[in-house]
Amino acid sequence: MVVSGQTRAILWAQLRTFRNFQFRSGRAGLILSLLVGLVWYGVWAVAAFAAYALLREAEDVEQIRRILTPGLLLVCLYWQLIPVLMANAGMSLQIKRLLVYPIPRSQLFGLEVLLRFSTALELVILLIGACAGILFSKVLPLPCVLGFLPLVAMNLLFSAGIRDLLARVFASRKYRELATLLVVLMATLPQLALRMGIPGPWKRLFTGSPNLIWPWTATSYLATGDWHWRYWLAIALWTYAAYLFGRRQFDRNLRFDEQAANSTDTRAGKLSPLADL
Repeated sequence: MVVSGQTRAILWAQLRTFRNFQFRSGRAGLILSLLVGLVWYGVWAVAAFAAYALLREAEDVEQIRRILTPGLLLVCLYWQLIPVLMANAGMSLQIKRLLVYPIPRSQLFGLEVLLRFSTALELVILLIGACAGILFSKVLPLPCVLGFLPLVAMNLLFSAGIRDLLARVFASRKYRELATLLVVLMATLPQLALRMGIPGPWKRLFTGSPNLIWPWTATSYLATGDWHWRYWLAIALWTYAAYLFGRRQFDRNLRFDEQAANSTDTRAGKLSPLADL
């Protein structure tokens, strides 16, 4: 994506807005936020170092693959679910205010996708540790680290689509309560899984090697040097599906914003914001 001067200015404005929001709580609140952030990301830095050491010291490819497959599954689940459960939207573009500028929608969508990094900085730290472990592995060649890139792109695209979809869902009074209930139910799933365990068939479905190649499974093979075409094809299809989903939700959000901007409070029989889902 070629970034124009206008696009860079928009991105800089978004970063300044995020920074100003952090400073709004005053010096004491800022210091507290910095301390909490330091502890939180310090824990993830330790986890990243553990991943680095574990992958570096692994003696064979199968051992690394057994580590990566469930680990990458958890990475995907965390990337998509935790921001929703914590109501953490991260940095996002103010689309309503940007529609008046002659900026290609593809550039706006690209920036929105890049800003999804702000909802998963913990996973970026963790993946950096995993990449370092692959780079210094005793049994894997250096190019294996490239196998992580499609998974990162897929998660960014899918996360952008989920955010845009939820933005429209929570804008509707009719569906807001239902969406809130679903989020609460989702928050209880990890506790139920820890208490009751995950049934064996579900474990085999998501961590085994079924006919459907999951993105984390394909990535674990690519990152361990098995560059068979079927794994590249699988992760390419998953990434393309995530792109279609993310771009579709982004474009519909633009139309939703345009309709909201052109509508009036006296309009009768206004369509539901979810009519364009």
